[in-house]
Amino acid sequence: MIEIRFAEEKDIFALKEIWKLCFQDKDEYIDFFFVHQYEKGKTLVLCYDGEVATMLTMISVELVLPYGQRISSTMLYAIATHPRYQGKRFSTQLMDYAKKYIWDHKEGMTILVPGSESLFSFYKKRGYQTSFYLKESILTWGEMKEWSMQSKNVSNCVMTVATAKDYNQLRNQLLKERLYVKYENKEIEYQKNLCKQSGADIYYMDLRDVQGCAAIERISPEKVIIKELLLPEDLVIEGMIQIVNRFPAKEYIVRLPADIGIPFKGTKKAFGMSHIPEGINLDMTSESLGYLGFAYD
Repeated sequence: MIEIRFAEEKDIFALKEIWKLCFQDKDEYIDFFFVHQYEKGKTLVLCYDGEVATMLTMISVELVLPYGQRISSTMLYAIATHPRYQGKRFSTQLMDYAKKYIWDHKEGMTILVPGSESLFSFYKKRGYQTSFYLKESILTWGEMKEWSMQSKNVSNCVMTVATAKDYNQLRNQLLKERLYVKYENKEIEYQKNLCKQSGADIYYMDLRDVQGCAAIERISPEKVIIKELLLPEDLVIEGMIQIVNRFPAKEYIVRLPADIGIPFKGTKKAFGMSHIPEGINLDMTSESLGYLGFAYD
């Protein structure tokens, strides 16, 4: 017998087990989510014969169109089915239930970030379309040091730790002419906590009287990921040099809005998908270059 309902306290152990089996994250990361992000009434489960088989979490966001129009939306996160029940279309049933619930509660669109490239086709078959893109570059310490030697303006760049509220306010200001996903302050706070747990943080970046922002995580002693870097394209190199000086590593992964022109190698990547229900007049194409930013991946 199949039952779909909101997760309860008694389900936490099963949810953590499914998470670990499906995503292979460390216990510390999983526990961190359930301490800092899990909320009652936000996680749906599909139970089969009384056992939790599939889960997903709903995060309230807004899709902001250029110059301000907003559409209430929900991000579906941590969609997973216990390996014992995979292949039974349980995730499809749970996602369909979530879409109807979201629409009935006037939360509009649903958004998700596929966990792998192969999942884009999986979700496309379920009515989702690719809507969000980013530009991703992988840079070495040596490459960045070479840029540093050529730059004359690095000393003018100042990085300052930001509060979640202030970061979010600046982020929305910097993205106001784009089609982008707007987060609530508590979601930025969660990203900040993830960054801090790794040994980094979220930052203001002041360069030549221009203010930008960056969300940085240290993956390992040798690798750093800049999950979000919002700066004018002519200041990206200077910002990256400052990050490299502050966080030494062998390799840096940097994510930028897809249309940013940069003087180093970068790949435009599909990053997120959306399901637009009937009644919302919105056409999101690859030309729209919707920006999602970090997605707790």
